[in-house]
Amino acid sequence: MNKSLKLYSLVALTLMVGIFVGVGCADDVVVTGDDPTTTNTNTYLSRSLITATHIVNTTRCPQELDEVAVTTTDLPEGKPDSVVVTLNHGSLDAFFPTSGERTIIPSAHLESEQVRVFFSCASQENVDGQLTFSFFVGGKVVATETVSVKVTVN
Repeated sequence: MNKSLKLYSLVALTLMVGIFVGVGCADDVVVTGDDPTTTNTNTYLSRSLITATHIVNTTRCPQELDEVAVTTTDLPEGKPDSVVVTLNHGSLDAFFPTSGERTIIPSAHLESEQVRVFFSCASQENVDGQLTFSFFVGGKVVATETVSVKVTVN
C-alpha cells in the first residue's frame, strides 16, 4: 500500500470516527420545552406572534389580522372559569366570536376557543402591540400568555 493511500485511509477513518462521536454527543444537548406552570410560555395559545401589513386607503378597515386558538382545558389548577384578553395598543382589537367580547367562559365540551384579532386603523404608524390572555380558575389568575402583534402601516 502506498503512502497516499494509507494517508487517505487514515483521514477517512478519522472523519468517520469524528462523525460517530459527534452524533453520540448530540444526546448531551438539552432541549427545554414550555412549562405549563410558568407564565408567558404560549402553552395554551396556538401562536406567539402575529405580523401583518396595512396599506392606508387600500386595505379594508378594520383589518382582521388572524385568529388565535386558546386551549381551555388541562391547566394544572383545572379547567379555566374564564379567559380574558387585554390589549396594550389602541389600534388593536380582539374578541371571542362565541361571546362577542374579550372574555370567554369556556363551554364544558369545548377544548379550545378562537379569538379574532383586528387592526382598527386608529393609527397610521407601525404597531408593536401585545395581547395578554389571563386564565382564571376559582376567581384567581393561574396563568398568563402573550401574543405579540406587529403591523407595518404603509
